Amino acid sequence: MRYGKRGSTADAREYLYAKRYKPLELSDSIEPWHVSLATICNHLKKQNRDSGIDSEYTQEACLNYITFLEALDEEHLLFSSNKHALLSADESWMTTQATRHKGWVVQGQARSVAPAPRSSISFFAALAYSGEIVFLRTNIGNSTGESSQRYLEGTISAWRKKYGSGLLVVTWDNVPHHYKALSLMSGSHGVEHTKKVFVRASSTIPETDERYSPLIYYELDRELYGGPVLVVPTPKYQPDFAPIETVFGSVKYAAEGIRARSSSFGYTRLSERLEKILNVVFGSYLRKDMLKGAIRDTHRYMKAWQDGAVNEDEARARRDQLRIRDKQDYDQIRAATGGILRHRRESFELAPIMDMAVDNSRTRRQTARAVAASQEDDANVNDFKSTCENKRLLLQRDKAQARARRAASAALRSSN
Repeated sequence: MRYGKRGSTADAREYLYAKRYKPLELSDSIEPWHVSLATICNHLKKQNRDSGIDSEYTQEACLNYITFLEALDEEHLLFSSNKHALLSADESWMTTQATRHKGWVVQGQARSVAPAPRSSISFFAALAYSGEIVFLRTNIGNSTGESSQRYLEGTISAWRKKYGSGLLVVTWDNVPHHYKALSLMSGSHGVEHTKKVFVRASSTIPETDERYSPLIYYELDRELYGGPVLVVPTPKYQPDFAPIETVFGSVKYAAEGIRARSSSFGYTRLSERLEKILNVVFGSYLRKDMLKGAIRDTHRYMKAWQDGAVNEDEARARRDQLRIRDKQDYDQIRAATGGILRHRRESFELAPIMDMAVDNSRTRRQTARAVAASQEDDANVNDFKSTCENKRLLLQRDKAQARARRAASAALRSSN
């Protein structure tokens, strides 16, 4: 496995080992085999240079996205009186994890056994900025372009029935099957016919610059979809711009703790059980304040981008805080309901969840020693990258020095 022009993993291991672990080996504190190649690879995972928050490409994309929404807000009041016209839509998924095995049962009674093959459950939801779920679907299997098309068209139809023929703005991420869905919805004209480009007036980056990152959005057929519909992709690798992603985090956390009471599930497949659990979470667990809280978080994140106060560490800390909040919300609801959640005349138990990511500080690697070691590794990796930008020249230099040493040794032997 190679990393562009920055050298191979073996080169990185040799370099980082010499920088950090060689002194420990010389002091007999460790043996060479204690440091595996995987340890070094963890610090050299391939990443998209444009995916980081600190990259100028990402900054340009985020500012264009925010400016475009603000321009729509000035004209259509999407952040105030017309919050219902701005939707955050997306899909997510969960998998069933089960293994067939024998178990104990009271003599004379049959044990409920569900087929155990693993399967994936995908679910789609559209959240209005007014704090309501406009459209929800669950599906056994993965998302495709065709399913995304059905979901988006279902969202538009449900919104039209309630709010009429006004402007509807849908934001979602730009994964490949979303682009395929837009292509299918564009008909014979093609998706290029619906594509629009926006660049904020204050941008000084020319089109020829690699940092140039305009906002590309799509304007669907008015006659076909009952009025104006804008589909606006969020910036790449920026889930914090989508409040529905925050809601999905709460949904997945709660789904881990919901248990059926008595025979609420019957003898259904595991995938069908998980699908029902998701419906229980969306229908009876999520509260209005949780939905509005996710939207407030998105507004604060957008404001932080405008103030230039967003970086990788703060974004990571924000996501950790959301995980803690999911746990707190779950514990509060569990205490308020007595651990019993009712949904459509059925009862479900809210079991305690041991969240290692929140409860175990050692798992989080927040000790001073671990933080210092991580910072040292980062510094060594950056040093390795900067010194190996041109591997070919470095190899030529090393070979030339080796030839010079051999020539000097040969000359010394011949003189003797």
